[in-house]
Amino acid sequence: MRINSNQSIASELAAEGTARSGKSSKASGGNFSANEGASFSGDTANVGGLTTLALQAPEVRQDRVSALREAVRNGSYQIDAGSIADAMMRESS
Repeated sequence: MRINSNQSIASELAAEGTARSGKSSKASGGNFSANEGASFSGDTANVGGLTTLALQAPEVRQDRVSALREAVRNGSYQIDAGSIADAMMRESS
């Protein structure tokens, strides 16, 4: 005999969630149903356009990589420790 404990846990969680959502809507004084959810609209076309644009951009800027590689090879690439430290501090805060 096999017992599927996941099914009973899932139904308990669903019942608990329904009970909580009922309490929270009553406590806030709103008229909300358990089936209400958030919806997003309006900018769908904009997001789609930006996604297309991002996918068309090259993943690696080969010209920049080549220039940096050459600078490292010939010894002309200089590291500015102060700029790196400043950037690290900005990112950490």
